[in-house]
Amino acid sequence: MCKIWFSFLLLMLAFLFGCGKKDVAAGSSPAADTFAIAVPAVCMPQLNAGSFLSGVEVTFNGNTATLSPLPQGVDAVVEGANVTLSSSLPGVHYKISGTSENGSLTIISEHSPLVTVDGLNLKSCGVNTLQVSSRDVIYFCSKGDNSLADSASDSSDKQAAVLKFMGRSLLAGEGSLSLTAARGTAILSTDTLFVNGSQISVLSAPKNAISAGKALVVCEGNFNLRSAKDVVKVKGGAFYISGGNFLITAEGSKADALQADAFYMTEGVFNAVVGGAAADGIKTKGMLCVAGGTLAIQTSGDALYSEKKFDYSSASCFKSDSCIYIMGGNLSLESNGAGAKGISCDGRTYVTGGTLRVVTRGSCVEHEVDLNAHASSKGIKSDSTLVFSGGSVEVLVLGSGERAEGVESKGNILVCGNASVYIYAYDDALNAGSNFTISGGTLYAYSVANDAIDSNGTIDVNGGVLVADGSFSPEQGIDTDVLTDFTIRGGTVFSVGGAMGPRPALPLGKETASTVLSWGGLDFKKGSYVTIAGADGRGLLSYSLARDLNGGALLVSAPCIGGGCNVQLTLADSIAGGTAIGCGLYSGGTPLFVYNIVEIMAKAPVNVVYGNKVEYISPDTVTSAGMMPPPPPPGGFPPFPGSRDVRSEYSEWNLPNYRNV
Repeated sequence: MCKIWFSFLLLMLAFLFGCGKKDVAAGSSPAADTFAIAVPAVCMPQLNAGSFLSGVEVTFNGNTATLSPLPQGVDAVVEGANVTLSSSLPGVHYKISGTSENGSLTIISEHSPLVTVDGLNLKSCGVNTLQVSSRDVIYFCSKGDNSLADSASDSSDKQAAVLKFMGRSLLAGEGSLSLTAARGTAILSTDTLFVNGSQISVLSAPKNAISAGKALVVCEGNFNLRSAKDVVKVKGGAFYISGGNFLITAEGSKADALQADAFYMTEGVFNAVVGGAAADGIKTKGMLCVAGGTLAIQTSGDALYSEKKFDYSSASCFKSDSCIYIMGGNLSLESNGAGAKGISCDGRTYVTGGTLRVVTRGSCVEHEVDLNAHASSKGIKSDSTLVFSGGSVEVLVLGSGERAEGVESKGNILVCGNASVYIYAYDDALNAGSNFTISGGTLYAYSVANDAIDSNGTIDVNGGVLVADGSFSPEQGIDTDVLTDFTIRGGTVFSVGGAMGPRPALPLGKETASTVLSWGGLDFKKGSYVTIAGADGRGLLSYSLARDLNGGALLVSAPCIGGGCNVQLTLADSIAGGTAIGCGLYSGGTPLFVYNIVEIMAKAPVNVVYGNKVEYISPDTVTSAGMMPPPPPPGGFPPFPGSRDVRSEYSEWNLPNYRNV
């Protein structure tokens, strides 16, 4: 019996026809549910099997087909094994079975038909193998094992298909359907296609494996799909999945696993392996939303240069022209091609829950002639606001090259709520085009050869835990263009890396309220510890250094470090005791085998230590453009004398194991 009801979970409504709330002002601390949206509720057509009182049986046998006696109102035309049935009678159940290598079936009904295939093995020549049309809902059920195929022809039919539904349709049942297309699409629906069961395999198709004209709604079923072009395509609507199991294989250039106006997933399993150049896993014009289920996408295609656009198109696991919401589920996105991306969004991107892992391994691409054309491998790229307000996120950008960044937004980046974010990248781990704000959650950012955190606008730290591990000078843990736009009001900050001159970027925003310690001119040893200790030598906060670095600097601020207190800044081989709090940080503990130490009286708000000198800076007195050091010379600063170029040590197996706890 076909399952008859399908409904999607209706989540909290933030707005009716939009992609998110307004941008959050710097310094604010929004709640995680500020960014909730509504997943549309969708209901499947209801099938009442008892209302189909008339029956027609069609049995194929080689080059012939036999029909049971037809009820009044049903007419038939039979030419060998090619059958056309026309019906003006309501409530007709068509039962189809048998085998033919040169047959076809067309059903034209004025009312809703129920079509059941049971042990059908049918192959057509030059026409659609099985086609059903109706002005009402078409019900199609599978029993037993069934196979449908067509043979190649010179047909100009752009809607050629093995199984074609002309009208709103429900495909269900407990049987299997195996389809092989040679003329066009395997399963084509001109309207909305609902799927609530069946084992569906598409072995090959020159066009799409499944194509729907208005929407594709999946509640149950197992799908193993393969085709030469976009495997699943919804031309004029959304794809909804709340159950079932998808395995999609796409191989052609620019052949996406799934393409739709919008994508909504609340449950089920969705797996896709995409191999073509510039081919995406899931591509949407509008909303791309995952609220639950298990999703794994792997792309391996390289970027593709367009002679018309004079630019590259890259492969991405997620690609949206509008906005992306990840609210739940278990997601694994992996892109291995040159210039490929895990997530690419032209609008806003929100991660509010679930578990998200993004890995890219491709190198960056530069055009040999067109110097403005390039493609960069990135973990998450958003052209507008990017928000992490919940869930667990891991981004690993393992391909080398300039612009191989972990998380990039052309607009604002906000970390808040209970988000847990870990980023590892060759270039900037996190790059904000306008503003970067952290008001809660945990963020660990590690760059192999550049800044860990780089903002072209403001940086506001209002809460949460932020660890930024940057590379050699002039790259830093935290970098901003104007120091007076860098503010720390609360939370825990630990930044290590190089410096622009003798000290790292300082939070000289006038609203800086936390006590900030800066220590420059240091030689870091991988595996040793930077510790901020009290006057008694007991550690307040420690960080386990993830690399060797000469001429480095650190910046630290935490609630446990108060103004007016004597503190010790130490570099030690190890610590005794201490409690791991995540991101390589420890509270408590005592430094052991200290090889560098300085004692100062911490005054509010900014304390700068370099060598034996201590400088106290109050942001209220800063009137220049943030007391920035002089700009770098052409070509940039070289590493400090004696500094090791950590880029030579780059390896995807050299990741600091500082996952959040």
